[in-house]
Amino acid sequence: MSGLLEQIEAHLIAEGVVDSGWEVCKGFLPPDGDQVIALYETAGELPDIIPDPDVNYSEQAYDNPGLQVRVRGLAEDYTGPRNKIFECFRALHGNEPATVSGEPVIVCLYAVNSGPLPLGVDGNNRHGFTWNFRCKRERET
Repeated sequence: MSGLLEQIEAHLIAEGVVDSGWEVCKGFLPPDGDQVIALYETAGELPDIIPDPDVNYSEQAYDNPGLQVRVRGLAEDYTGPRNKIFECFRALHGNEPATVSGEPVIVCLYAVNSGPLPLGVDGNNRHGFTWNFRCKRERET
């Protein structure tokens, strides 16, 4: 079993989103470093109810975690991080389950907003953007 952030990181790398000069951080955004993609787990939506083990259910139970992707670019560069957050969106939104590999299986992944949220600039004049996603993942029972 791999964690959600590890699965998403591996997928972004496989899709070529994490290319030269960009790094991925899971669960934090370091104060130093430019061209960073930070992945965060969020509360998501209500989990599906686990089927009663005393009843003959063949249905799979699912969890519905949230994912937040944040991107920060070079100083005084608005276009670079904006383009990178859209690359993340294209790699993640609405993909078939087989494209995001790992266990437990991600059944679907979709953006909850139609565009990214600009975060403005930080103390080093670096622009940032964020985009939230919802995920449906098989629960290991």
